[in-house]
Amino acid sequence: MHKLLLPPITWLFSIAAMLLAHEIVPILHIEPSFWRTAIGIILLLGAIALTVWHKQLFQRTKTNIDTFGQPDHLVESGLFRYIRNPMYLGFVVSLAALALVMGALSPWLLVLGFFMLAHLWYIPFEEQAMQNKFGEQYAAYQARTRRWI
Repeated sequence: MHKLLLPPITWLFSIAAMLLAHEIVPILHIEPSFWRTAIGIILLLGAIALTVWHKQLFQRTKTNIDTFGQPDHLVESGLFRYIRNPMYLGFVVSLAALALVMGALSPWLLVLGFFMLAHLWYIPFEEQAMQNKFGEQYAAYQARTRRWI
């Protein structure tokens, strides 16, 4: 069951729900704009690249990427030097970029929902696992590295 709740699955579900919300209840719909669309697409591609880059970093360091699995290594390279959750940041920014392109308020509610799910459930779960596994080393990393940007 937990495999259905992994962040990439929830992210895909969020995209589908955003598209449905946009079609069914496009609250405060804004007319299409070339610049809004262009900026949204650039942000979308950049955010996906950010997430993929850090997924590959986990693969290279041979650490577990499964949110509900045990961590193997404390990764502090890539953007992990500056923020503790670059993959979640990539997920959230990509959803926000898609909402920007859609041009309505309703998709933003799902962006907020994914952010809250990550901030209140996924990340605390992972942080507890990291604390249990790495103790003081992880506490020091937390003290010098922000959760988000």
